[in-house]
Amino acid sequence: MSTMGEVYFLKQIEDLKKGTTKYFFLDQEDYECWLDKIEQHNLLVVKKYTSSNYRIYLNNEKNREIVQKILKENQINERKERKVVIIYLIVISLTILSIIVALCLLFIRFISVEDY
Repeated sequence: MSTMGEVYFLKQIEDLKKGTTKYFFLDQEDYECWLDKIEQHNLLVVKKYTSSNYRIYLNNEKNREIVQKILKENQINERKERKVVIIYLIVISLTILSIIVALCLLFIRFISVEDY
């Protein structure tokens, strides 16, 4: 990362410490680049379920509660998504099964017609 990027990143951390911002965002590339600085400053990191960016919070009691809440919401959303996927799989499986049964019945009907 460039020096300009480091200056901006450190300014974001200072803004967190001053209380002028509650959190800031980092994308995947920046998160990986600044992971050591994040750990060095003991910052909280959370990724919302619907977002591709990481939220960076100052490590204090209030923000730990916020991060816990976001993590709980993420778990709920993951469960909901799994349920939807399972329902779709069941519907697709039943559709395929009904097509197979219909083809078998047609085949049986075709064989029984040829016997006469």
